[in-house]
Amino acid sequence: MDPEQLQTNGIWRSFFRDQHIRWVVRAPDYPAPLSTALKRLEAENILVPYASGKVEDWVGNRIGGAREFQSITILSVQN
Repeated sequence: MDPEQLQTNGIWRSFFRDQHIRWVVRAPDYPAPLSTALKRLEAENILVPYASGKVEDWVGNRIGGAREFQSITILSVQN
């Protein structure tokens, strides 16, 4: 994805439609290059929170057995 080509809400909507994207996951934040645009889509109710929770993930080497919990939010793409 090239953030420079996804500048307007209309372009984002077309992208979601053309790529058959119905869900977006924020875990716990969006990637930095896309963050501003995706937060704007949330503010304008194009991306609407559907579910949230915590997932457990390994930290570093699995042999160490260290795990952490990370918050995630699943957002629905509104047409």
